[in-house]
Amino acid sequence: MGAGRRGLAVTQPFAVRPAAPVRRRSPSGALICVAVLALAALAPGCGGGGPESGAPTTWSSTATSASVLPSSVATWPAPSAGMLALRAKYPAPGELVRLPDGRLLHLTSIGAGAPTVVMEAGSGDWSLTWCLVAPAVAEGSPVTAGTRVVTYDRAGLGWSGPTGLPPTAAGFVQDLHDGLAAAGVRPPYVLVGHSMGGVYVRLFAHTYPDEVVGMVLVDPGDERIPEAVGAKSAAAITTGTATVTKLNGQKADEVAAGDSVSDQAQIPADPRWPPKTAAQYRALFAADPWVYQAIALEGASAAGIWDEVAAEHITSLGNIPLVVVRSSTSMGLSGVPALAARENRVWRRLQADQATQSSRGRLVVAPISDHYVQLADPSLVITLVERVVAEARALVK
Repeated sequence: MGAGRRGLAVTQPFAVRPAAPVRRRSPSGALICVAVLALAALAPGCGGGGPESGAPTTWSSTATSASVLPSSVATWPAPSAGMLALRAKYPAPGELVRLPDGRLLHLTSIGAGAPTVVMEAGSGDWSLTWCLVAPAVAEGSPVTAGTRVVTYDRAGLGWSGPTGLPPTAAGFVQDLHDGLAAAGVRPPYVLVGHSMGGVYVRLFAHTYPDEVVGMVLVDPGDERIPEAVGAKSAAAITTGTATVTKLNGQKADEVAAGDSVSDQAQIPADPRWPPKTAAQYRALFAADPWVYQAIALEGASAAGIWDEVAAEHITSLGNIPLVVVRSSTSMGLSGVPALAARENRVWRRLQADQATQSSRGRLVVAPISDHYVQLADPSLVITLVERVVAEARALVK
């Protein structure tokens, strides 16, 4: 691999403008870091106040084990005064749109212009994992005009209403498609997905190919990993996922009982987050038990989700501008040290393959970054998203 500008290692020529100071705005929600499943990786997201919930979906997953699922919302006591106060203090910053089944989905739209950039968070994460990136992309730069940027929260995460049911990838894609329509956000879209969110946005593009004109995948997961890493790693991933899922389910019950309101300081916060973001993050986890429940449900459903997307055999995204940004961190997906090196090689090989799924695909390696490239090097992600937007504009003229 050759050395690109800003010290990037790239597999194909890709013009990247020099790094500029990150254009920060006050975040409108909370950035979170939660231990979800090993393969989806520990990914940052966002959260805040509690939305009203609507009717549940009809999602199901044959791969979900009932023994690790959290309690139903119906079994939780009424929220305490302290929980209600926290929810009121940190209301949803965006719009709560009603889905066809009655649930509310939280979307935040900033900026103006086409194509619209839609950002998808990783497993267990939500909208404000993009808090250092979305405002800058919407604003634009001296060389790239800004555009409309939409971030959103999957069911039960952030400010979106919970379902209490195991999810599917198709259900997430349908929710996003319905939510964008309800908010009046029309295609074309440039999709940006982090970690497991990369799996979801690729399925979105596969499902609605005429609506997607570009894509940026940020250290993405891949539905083929469980099979590609081999039986030992797959078994270890399954065991680790079940353990973390059960812990998240237990935590949901503790929060529902009001046990966390007076103990917010014990909830860890990433030092890269602004103080207001950290406070919102802690408040969400102290006041909204369905966040832990949604994380547990997504984790417990991971095997079914990977199988579901793998069955779609997504091998081509056409000729849209596509960038796969991979981190420079070696990650063991199962948590077993003896298996880590091979798991990392397999994952990186699949990421490189994703970059070939469009005739305009490119792989970019962030020079110094952990899994959360959008936090470790937000200016890089901003630059690449802006570049894909510019390329998409040129192609659709």
